[in-house]
Amino acid sequence: MKSRPKAVLPGDLSMLRSFVGMDVESVIISQYPGDATHHSRYCSAWHLLDSGQGRDEADVVNKLIEIASSEATSPVLYYGDDAMLLLISRNRERLQEHYRFNMPSRELVEACTCKKNFEILAQEKGLPIPRGLRSSSALDCETIEKEIGFPCIFKPGSHVGWEISDAVKSAANTSQKVLFANDQLECMTALKSMKDFTDDFIVQEYIPGGEEQIYSFHTYIPRGSMGRTSYIGKKIRTYPSVGGVSSYLELVDAPEVQRLGFDIIEKLEITGPVKIDFKKDTRTNRYFVLEINLRFNLWNYLGTRCGINLPYMAYMDSCSFEYAPSREYQTGVRWLDFGLDFRGFIREYYPSGQLSLLSWLRSFLCP
Repeated sequence: MKSRPKAVLPGDLSMLRSFVGMDVESVIISQYPGDATHHSRYCSAWHLLDSGQGRDEADVVNKLIEIASSEATSPVLYYGDDAMLLLISRNRERLQEHYRFNMPSRELVEACTCKKNFEILAQEKGLPIPRGLRSSSALDCETIEKEIGFPCIFKPGSHVGWEISDAVKSAANTSQKVLFANDQLECMTALKSMKDFTDDFIVQEYIPGGEEQIYSFHTYIPRGSMGRTSYIGKKIRTYPSVGGVSSYLELVDAPEVQRLGFDIIEKLEITGPVKIDFKKDTRTNRYFVLEINLRFNLWNYLGTRCGINLPYMAYMDSCSFEYAPSREYQTGVRWLDFGLDFRGFIREYYPSGQLSLLSWLRSFLCP
């Protein structure tokens, strides 16, 4: 009997855990020699693979093809960051001869992984996004203050290489995804740092409300008639507290976010994995689209534990197997990166008076 296709996964424990008990062999590809997935009992094979930054892109593609060629049946290929998403999308014709995967058009992938291109797309499609300015040689702080006002946020067009950039180092926080400016002086510093990193960036108005007002819509859009499902997540804390990496999350019931999410998917004709981040304006209760990610992410295992396994849904769809995804999920369940959350508490939330030790500890008591 022909064996079931294997799942080729990025080096991510949350992704790997989504396949535990699913009768699917998992092969891991990672850019880090010390990746913890290497030691997992659920990993049937492990391959060191650069993300495209350390090696020529053609070498990475050839390595992927080499991995697939050793299998009796074409595996299902997954991608967990923008660098790998772009690499697969730009080489999809070659890789589709060896792998199974489902992603939208090359043009849409390029638009959603570049902040400037996404802003153009959003304006064309009438998506609700914050007011913004695209980078140019003439862009200065006077224009930003006049057109956007303070506070404002600087976002690189792509986050590939961002974590090790001088822009992030100057902000003294490797977890910082954006640069934040409250006034002219901070704007000048952020503008210089961003221009030193890239010519491709945007400046956006800051939507009032903390990171706890950010909602994440998650779904997988199949190629077949499998049916649709989704879940909604909400941030509790990030580090840093503005524009940082999620350290504490929970799943919630948010029908309006779900409706907006599926409306956007239909407008853009998206297929495959989708994550859409919204921020709720506390003044008007209006939701703004912050970004659209067309890849798998750290929320996947939380969704799996709560009843909706999007990575496995993608596997069944890619293999053209029958599958009826759950449409219900448990809310109030939380995910915590304790190390990151503790650093955030010690370095920012406690010193700034946002949280006392007692209130921080109490926050771990789930409702």
